Amino acid sequence: RNRKHVFLWLPSTALTLSFEDYGQGVVQAQSWVNLGLPVGIRVFAPNQSSDTQILLRFTDELIP
Repeated sequence: RNRKHVFLWLPSTALTLSFEDYGQGVVQAQSWVNLGLPVGIRVFAPNQSSDTQILLRFTDELIP
């Protein structure tokens, strides 16, 4: 829907995510993280063997 920002929230524990050509990074839990990625970038959790709940928020506003 052409939103400016995509925020990610992990409710329980930090998680290492892979962002296609951009590499990997750890996303901390209990904090809204602005992914700041271009449209079409796939995100994976390469070392995760079980299901993990995440929340995504798409918005034109910044989350403090």
